[in-house]
This record gives sequence, C-alpha cells and structure tokens, in this order.
Amino acid sequence: MSVLSLIIKREFIAKVRNKSFIVMTFLGPLLIVGMTFLIAYLSSVNKGEVKTIGVHDRANVFVNDFKNSEDIKYVNLSNKMSKHSTASSNYIAICKII
Repeated sequence: MSVLSLIIKREFIAKVRNKSFIVMTFLGPLLIVGMTFLIAYLSSVNKGEVKTIGVHDRANVFVNDFKNSEDIKYVNLSNKMSKHSTASSNYIAICKII
C-alpha cells in the first residue's frame, strides 16, 4: 500500500508544480467573476428602452396572445408584411407564425 501512496503523491506533486496549473488556479476564478460582471453589465445597458417586436400571423390566431409590457411592444404585421416595410423599421425581432 505504501508504493501506491508514493505513486499518487508523486503524480500529484508533478501536476501541482506545473506552471499552467498554478496560473489557472488564480486565473480561473478571476475569469468567472469577470464574465459574471460582463453579463450583468450587458443586461443593464438597455434598461428602460422599449423594444418593438413585429408579429406576423397569417391566420390571426395567435396575434392577440402577445401582450405589451413596459419593455416590449408587439406590432401586428399581418396586413402589412413586406420586405420593404420591415427592413426600414426599428423591430428588434419579427415573429412569423405560419
């Protein structure tokens, strides 16, 4: 059993003394914290801005299920759907229901 513990100890020391292990021990948590702050910042950038989403429903079945809120405004495009009308508008997305 002592031979096995010596092998495990040697392998552990060999991995811990590796330069990349030491660097990533400190850099890994910093990267995770940095990504968390980046996500929080990006999610708060457009607060208060009303986003417009166009809804095109050919059968007009689901168009009334989309309810406007403080941040999102839904526009019914069922009657006026064309490439020119949607390309020049300020929609962040177009939901096309076939």
